[in-house]
Amino acid sequence: MNPLYNHLDKYGSIIEQVVKQANQRMQTLLANYTVVNGRLVLSEENVAYTMDLVDRLYSTLNEAGYGRFAEKYRNDFMNIYKEFNAAKTQTYNFNFLPKDKAVLQAISTANYEGLFRVEREVANTIQRLATDYVLTERPIADLANELREQLEGRLQRYAKTHVETSTRQAIQKGQDLVLDNEGIEPKDRYYEYVGPLDGITREECVEAVTQRYFTEEERLDFESEYGVRYNCRHVFQYIPKAVYYKVGKK
Repeated sequence: MNPLYNHLDKYGSIIEQVVKQANQRMQTLLANYTVVNGRLVLSEENVAYTMDLVDRLYSTLNEAGYGRFAEKYRNDFMNIYKEFNAAKTQTYNFNFLPKDKAVLQAISTANYEGLFRVEREVANTIQRLATDYVLTERPIADLANELREQLEGRLQRYAKTHVETSTRQAIQKGQDLVLDNEGIEPKDRYYEYVGPLDGITREECVEAVTQRYFTEEERLDFESEYGVRYNCRHVFQYIPKAVYYKVGKK
């Protein structure tokens, strides 16, 4: 199996467990509201509690393991390169130079901080929802469903998207660093577009997998046209010039 899939499957499973724990703990937060006949009461206590909800949410998510998940992702950052190096299909290794350390550290930190941006967006949305429910004295059961949707439908999905997208970008950037280190000129860089071809593959990726082999110019044109490609499971894997011509390219 492509090491990228192993890496992403691992983190997808972790965030799923974090959200499951957070959902259970969220019920404790809701239990502190004053409710009458199943509806939230518009009271000074409920409003004040809602104003502090963001900090309570951060604590709840941290207790559920979100912080450990983000820390693990940062600490395991270099493992993705090690996994690719161990894959038998690789035609080159991720061998970095000392000067690359700062760049790799910056990528790792940006990926780590991105997970907390996701957390903040979801926490702020939950606070806005809770405020609206208190001010309009709506059923707390409906609020519980809204919060569950925020955790499962947004936090889990967005965190997974961030990990998938940032990991693929890290692989691509790491590969470019190696090619620069080895002095391979852009005109001599060739790629195989690798990744799954299944029912959820984007149309542009279907076309790229079908084309399969790319020059540096073709890769840049593709990336310029289609941009970030969130959740994309494909990478441009470098292949030597001899391999490119051996498969029939001119």
